[in-house]
Amino acid sequence: MKIKFKIFAILIATLSFAVLLPSLSLAAINCQGTCDVGECSCIIGECSSGLFDVYESSSCSGTPIFEIPFASRSFSWYPSKAGSYYMQVLCDDGTTKSACTTIAIRSAEETTTTTEEESTTTTTSTTGGGDNTWLIILAVLIIIAIVAFLLYRFFFSGKKGPRKTYEELYRKWSSRPGQ
Repeated sequence: MKIKFKIFAILIATLSFAVLLPSLSLAAINCQGTCDVGECSCIIGECSSGLFDVYESSSCSGTPIFEIPFASRSFSWYPSKAGSYYMQVLCDDGTTKSACTTIAIRSAEETTTTTEEESTTTTTSTTGGGDNTWLIILAVLIIIAIVAFLLYRFFFSGKKGPRKTYEELYRKWSSRPGQ
């Protein structure tokens, strides 16, 4: 009976992770080639349509300076000045979004070319996460704590001697003085 309960506890923990992991899905932003003042083309992974938000804040919080709807996994936007912008995508499913991604926009003077072949560089990095990042981390930590407790409780907690059989318990209770 106790083995069945342990298997049941492991099954519950596994199902908890299976339910939690889909909520952690992130869309990826990939800006192809260079992003210069006046034009930047990007492709979104894991998301076919939604909203593309551009922020001046590195945490992608506050009001976006651009909010562009997109479809078919790609879009172009036209920044008016050089510098670092922070992008985040919210997919139409309402749950999938990207991490806050930094895109460097270069001015026309910064474009580098060579005589043999054209050399272009786009710098992208991810910083922080969306508004739900801390809630997701907290939920994962709580589930890990519950699984650790269950593992300790059912597999590693020490027992005080072997269990008594029904016959031993019957003899013990039937030989009590005063009866």
